[in-house]
Amino acid sequence: MTPVSPWTWLVLLFFTLVACLHALSLRRVIPWSFRTHMNVMGVLWFLWNTSVVALVVVLPSVTSLPARVRALGMVLVLMGLTVSTWHRLLLGRARFMGGRCFNKQYDTRVEGGLYPYLQNPIYDGIVLAFIGMALWRENTDFLLLALVSFLFFNIFMAWIEGAPPPRHT
Repeated sequence: MTPVSPWTWLVLLFFTLVACLHALSLRRVIPWSFRTHMNVMGVLWFLWNTSVVALVVVLPSVTSLPARVRALGMVLVLMGLTVSTWHRLLLGRARFMGGRCFNKQYDTRVEGGLYPYLQNPIYDGIVLAFIGMALWRENTDFLLLALVSFLFFNIFMAWIEGAPPPRHT
């Protein structure tokens, strides 16, 4: 088994910090306005996405997979990114960024896309893309990223987003 790259640990640490900051803002522990939340978190999530792209470039291959498996990985990455992007567009920016924790007008259900079949298609698409990256780039670090993404997004963030925000009196 190959050790996890220090770059991957750095990206995971940054991801953990950004996800926790996002959750604290949604739960109103950090009393930002929705505009501030969207601006700050938008920049931080963009930086995290950029760091993931950098990992795709800098992480070396640590396994040797057949060309068919690597091609399957590319397909999974494209499918994951397509699902995530499609559902992000269905939600719109405000709902995507957790608007319902700030304003009741954003607390509406989406019936289109894969929402009737999956609870969190955006998060599922991210996990699928990481699994695809592991195959395509022949690096198991992306499987760790898939696991952490699943735990943080599909469990932690889904719980944070689903719980009603605290009422301030």
